Amino acid sequence: MCAWSGTGPETIILTLCWGGVWARVWGSTCAPRGSTGRREGLELGFTGPSDRPRFGGLVAFLSDFGESSPYVGVCKGVMLRRNPWVKVVDLCHSVRPFSVIEGGWLLRLSVPYFPQGTVFLAVVDPGVGSSRRPLAVRARSGFTLVGPDNGLLLPALSAFGGVEEAREIANPSLVEGYVSRTFHGRDLFAPVAAALAGGLPLVEVGPPVEADALAPYPLSGPVSGDGVVEGHVVWVDRFGNVCTDVEVFRAQEALGGLVVGDEVWVELRGLRFGLPFLEFFAQAQPGTSMVIPDSWGFLSLAVNGGSFLDVLGFDPLGEKAIFWRRCS
Repeated sequence: MCAWSGTGPETIILTLCWGGVWARVWGSTCAPRGSTGRREGLELGFTGPSDRPRFGGLVAFLSDFGESSPYVGVCKGVMLRRNPWVKVVDLCHSVRPFSVIEGGWLLRLSVPYFPQGTVFLAVVDPGVGSSRRPLAVRARSGFTLVGPDNGLLLPALSAFGGVEEAREIANPSLVEGYVSRTFHGRDLFAPVAAALAGGLPLVEVGPPVEADALAPYPLSGPVSGDGVVEGHVVWVDRFGNVCTDVEVFRAQEALGGLVVGDEVWVELRGLRFGLPFLEFFAQAQPGTSMVIPDSWGFLSLAVNGGSFLDVLGFDPLGEKAIFWRRCS
């Protein structure tokens, strides 16, 4: 619907209504006061609705749902029904099925690249329908995580400020109708994430949960000493790079410093490899294996133009990765 009016011979005001929202566009061909000539064309302005939308915010969505089913799209539809102004970023939906280890690690890597106030919806939930709690947790650094209480959220929470407040999702007004025993991503986590992104106070989600009562991440953190650093394989990316949770600076300290070309020994499931420490792939000839910092500053095992997963011949996710400077 539209209407127009004039405030003078050279000014037109056009009032528009679209989707229930009124706006006003004005145009003028008048010359500025004091000028001697006439300005060509229209000088345009826009006045939008006076009241801001009630909802909005940003949700970053990670899951093991994949791309060949409607699970992701349905969750996003639920979020838009709850909060029509929410923006949803698909962080990753190719987490290997049921892998809390991989999903938790990818979430931890991704959090610092999003603006303050982002709500992270993470659904890797092999225990769906069981007694495990559905959670909404705010970190001290300002972001909020929504997902199952199975350790998935802990790496990100631990790395970025710790838990400020945790709540069990129990408010029936936030539930999306019937709650399936097999799809809490749709029925519990998605509507709560959208509501929190739109400004819902965390206290309204449900009763508090003590931080030390949250389920732990399946793997313990790295340890170092006596010229050795020990961590775990937490992710194998699509290129076959075998990524660990050992930070480069920790390895530098434990191994007495590392420079390009140093030989580093690594053990995985009893297999030992002596590999050069390099800073980028092209420092090695094609097909050469190496120890290299990944894009987030953690040690990884890689092959220039190839796959270290193929070199191993087995899936190392969750395996201990031990690094040292000389073979013993």
